Amino acid sequence: MRTTILPITPLHTAVAAAVHAQCFKRPWEESFLAGVLSISGTFGWLAILDSNRDRIANRAPPFRGGLPAGLIVCRLTVGEAEILTVGVLPRARRLGIGSLLFKKVCNTLPGETIILEVAVDNMAAITLYQKLGFKKVGRRSHYYPRINGVTVDAFIFRLS
Repeated sequence: MRTTILPITPLHTAVAAAVHAQCFKRPWEESFLAGVLSISGTFGWLAILDSNRDRIANRAPPFRGGLPAGLIVCRLTVGEAEILTVGVLPRARRLGIGSLLFKKVCNTLPGETIILEVAVDNMAAITLYQKLGFKKVGRRSHYYPRINGVTVDAFIFRLS
């Protein structure tokens, strides 16, 4: 299955928000995503699966002949880049899409330090980040609010 990585432009925020909504219980609204992407130094990409519509059940609208399956949004500041959000549709996971999105970030920002936060109970993401070479460098207490009112700590990961 071929995957194409395309930049998220203002024309793509609705599609990107639809992908985000399928990846997270507290999704970013289209207007919020557009606002984030309008901040200087912020950019993102969509992963588009180019074949086999039946294999991936996806409610996001078709896009350039394929199906949106993942996204990553980053912010570049002085000395480092921060991953603000990354997600792959649940039924498209374990197909290498997350790795492709991270490789795009690394190829776009060679030599930059990249940081991200991840919920301590998100073992699939933690495993991926460690596989990609990220190292755990810290922890934020009560960082992620959950729908039930509970908060979950976040690990801070860095790739240098």
